[in-house]
Amino acid sequence: MSCHTGPVSLDNAGQIECWSGSVGASWALAADRMDHELHRLGVIAMDALAPAADSKVLDVGCGAGATTIELARRVGASGSAMGVDVSAPLLDIARRRAIGSGLGNVTFLQADAQDMVPGTQFDAVFSRFGVMFFADPVAAFANLRSCATPGGRLGFVCWQSLADNPWFGATSTALNGMAGVQLPPPPDSGDPGPFALAAPGRIRQILHDAGWRDAQVHAEVDELYLDEAAIDERVDFAVRHGPAASALADAASSVRTQAAERIRAALLAFDRDGKVRYRRAIWVVTAQA
Repeated sequence: MSCHTGPVSLDNAGQIECWSGSVGASWALAADRMDHELHRLGVIAMDALAPAADSKVLDVGCGAGATTIELARRVGASGSAMGVDVSAPLLDIARRRAIGSGLGNVTFLQADAQDMVPGTQFDAVFSRFGVMFFADPVAAFANLRSCATPGGRLGFVCWQSLADNPWFGATSTALNGMAGVQLPPPPDSGDPGPFALAAPGRIRQILHDAGWRDAQVHAEVDELYLDEAAIDERVDFAVRHGPAASALADAASSVRTQAAERIRAALLAFDRDGKVRYRRAIWVVTAQA
């Protein structure tokens, strides 16, 4: 079984195995860049969640732990933050980062947020792009609801549609129709993947059915500026991970070289006034238990 689109169905044992193997290792290599690029979007969601000092916070899909550590700083020494993720390589980085931070109120758990039982309840549940990949989102959010204290808060950030984030599809567009490359079909609307929660009405319905109330969905847009080094990293990452990596797994070196050139050209097409800029459109979501 292959993991070809990034994070996918978290209740699938094969996919979890991938995240603790090659896919998780690939994302771990890019952890610093990803955390840098996504930092501002996570902060927007944290500000919306506004966990109180002394709070216990659960960070869902915490990855390499940058958000968990920031949450721990926000709630102070008498509060705590627990990060949960399925990827052992990413959690290894998270634990090293936590030690380096000097904070004593950070813990990490390798588990599937869809059915985990953390053994405690949390005043706040947070996620930065970690809740779009559940095979059964109602069951997953219901489980997270069971992890929250009465009146506890939920806050997360997820992507708006692919049409609102055209840079997201640049790699697939670049390789579409290329000889010797067969891309996997895109997921159906609502399937686990980056855009599973792109429709605000679907977000509200899922949260309602899962027992959360007073769901608020707020749109935010920003721009990400990429320098030459960031472009290089993105091209390298694209040919090692995601749809392109699966399509190129058995390709000749000449095909892989051509694919990398086409991906680079597609990324550079977002150049505006001498700078490569990506428009990023997100939903910032809050709700109450």
